[in-house]
Amino acid sequence: SLREFGNPGPSAISTIMGRFYSWEEAVTACPEGWELPSPSDWTAMVAAVSGKAAADDLADIDGVAGALMGKDLKLNGKALWQYWRGVERTDASALSLMPGGYALNTVPGLYSFHGNGSYAMLWTSGERDGHAVYRYVNEKFPILYCGLADKKSFCIPVRCVKSAE
Repeated sequence: SLREFGNPGPSAISTIMGRFYSWEEAVTACPEGWELPSPSDWTAMVAAVSGKAAADDLADIDGVAGALMGKDLKLNGKALWQYWRGVERTDASALSLMPGGYALNTVPGLYSFHGNGSYAMLWTSGERDGHAVYRYVNEKFPILYCGLADKKSFCIPVRCVKSAE
């Protein structure tokens, strides 16, 4: 069954782009009745909004990034997603992804931020070869990518899912 993607509520959005969580934090960040989407939740949602099937749940999916990106989003009058030919932002998924980038926590309590304005990244509940699985889009390409990251030092936002009823 298709699960509903959503924002877990005010406790998970402390800034405009949302909080950044390590995967270890993310697996407990969703409120009761919600959880991190699995890799298969992502492929099912993308197929529902775009009609494009993935080779498997960890495959990159071409031609769908624009359906995930927030359309006409601005901050202080500046477009959050820059125009790139080949990426038609429709936000057909209603996820309204914003390009918040990612954070690295390589020294306890000290974070460095990267990719703001270019990447939107979100955790999944998936694991592979000791790494956490995440999904991301880049402003320049129409591809929904699948990435693997360290569970403790790589920090990105979450979107949670609940069963459709």
